[in-house]
Amino acid sequence: MLRSIKNGGKIQVVMCQILATLPSIVPAISQPENFKAYAQSMGWVNLNIITIIPFGCWVRIGDGVRDTSGRLDYYNLALATALLPIGVVGLLVAVGWRRGGETRVACFTAGLGILYLVLPTMSTTIFGVFPCDEITDNEDYLRADYSSSCKGELSGWMVAFGSVCLLLYPVGIPLAFARLLWGSKYRTWPRGTPTRTCR
Repeated sequence: MLRSIKNGGKIQVVMCQILATLPSIVPAISQPENFKAYAQSMGWVNLNIITIIPFGCWVRIGDGVRDTSGRLDYYNLALATALLPIGVVGLLVAVGWRRGGETRVACFTAGLGILYLVLPTMSTTIFGVFPCDEITDNEDYLRADYSSSCKGELSGWMVAFGSVCLLLYPVGIPLAFARLLWGSKYRTWPRGTPTRTCR
């Protein structure tokens, strides 16, 4: 019973993550105001610690001046958002590998759970690195953050980083989960078990 509640809860969290990011993914589609309010109120389920804690207050702009707006530009936000789950899951894998036994299983399970829960947020954040809008004749700005230019040196690095993260998150995590499921298919559905057909 507890296992089915836990699995159902994970599915509900991911559904809420997708619904919460829907207005930012498809801004051209008009949604009712009550849906927009719901999506905004459910933003916390995206599990994006970088947007919850105002890390922009700690960022130096240059010459010792701090960013007083309390926000990061989208490139830095995407960089921090992409690296944080890698660090946490890497730490869990290292601890599990070192300790072994039940700790290894618990750490690997926690790492898989984290990857499952951050996948929708990471995918939308990574896809936000690429689209640019032409504002003036020679100026292109990032659609997700009009304070970030698409012509700067940082933009080139972030497109390369976004391409790597694109392979890692929206492609790599589902492929890893598919590989894990394929490897354990006979444990979940033993050989010789008759298959049920729908009537």
